[in-house]
Amino acid sequence: MFWSGIEREAKLDVYDLKGLIEEFFEQFGLRGMTYARRPDSTALFLESATIQLGKQQLGEFGQLLPALAKKYDLRDAVFLAELNLDLLLARRNPSKSFKSLPAFPAIRRDVAMLVPETTTHEAVLQVVKQTKPANLESVELFDVFRGKNVPEGQKSLALRVHLS
Repeated sequence: MFWSGIEREAKLDVYDLKGLIEEFFEQFGLRGMTYARRPDSTALFLESATIQLGKQQLGEFGQLLPALAKKYDLRDAVFLAELNLDLLLARRNPSKSFKSLPAFPAIRRDVAMLVPETTTHEAVLQVVKQTKPANLESVELFDVFRGKNVPEGQKSLALRVHLS
């Protein structure tokens, strides 16, 4: 990502790519995207997720298959996104929406919860968004933990909640 400077050796991951994609959509005026992890690899991706807006698939992103990366002499994991630009341009909303400044400062809370291993973080995020808590600005997954002090068949999901 960086050709020179102190960040040249920075190691980026799929969450960095997801953040770039979300910023790109924000600039396009697209909101309400959902992400669904694919359970299996594809011809291009080792691990990937689809990007949906309603029932339309806007694209996909994930980690390039190591065999393809090796073919092009790439040393580290490569993360890429493939987007349907025709659909993006058709759904583009260039008008900016404004809202008044909040009466109170925004706060961030981190919440961890134990869920069954089969529960996806996307399902948890959807439940939070469907309940429409007052002042919820955003909610995002930042950690998944399995191991010591987590019962067998469960995992710990850590969410970062922004309230304004």
